[in-house]
Amino acid sequence: MAIGGVLGVMNTMYAAISQRTKDIGVLRIIGYTPWQILTSFFLESLLIALIGGIMGVAIGSIADGWTASSIVGSGQGGGKSVVLKLTVDGPIVMTGILFSLAMGCVGGLLPSLSAMRLKPLDAVR
Repeated sequence: MAIGGVLGVMNTMYAAISQRTKDIGVLRIIGYTPWQILTSFFLESLLIALIGGIMGVAIGSIADGWTASSIVGSGQGGGKSVVLKLTVDGPIVMTGILFSLAMGCVGGLLPSLSAMRLKPLDAVR
């Protein structure tokens, strides 16, 4: 799931860069440095990841307190009952959001680097 999330963020960012190639060229011509371009696209990927993480935590918090039970058998007559209870608390919420931000960092780095490397005059054409 994490690899799919990273690839999804990467695909979104590459699409954003391809649609804004001329805008990047104009920004470079008027004086923006490559590092400012990198930072803007990297922050955009982090924002997308943060919004996705908050939405995931919100949807996951609906399942707080749900239980699932199962009977595990080990041959004739014997069996153990296993009960799983889903809990969503503060540390789990923070871990989920931090994990989504980490996926945004990994998925947004390569597209941001490619946006930084665009030549200003070639991008405007």
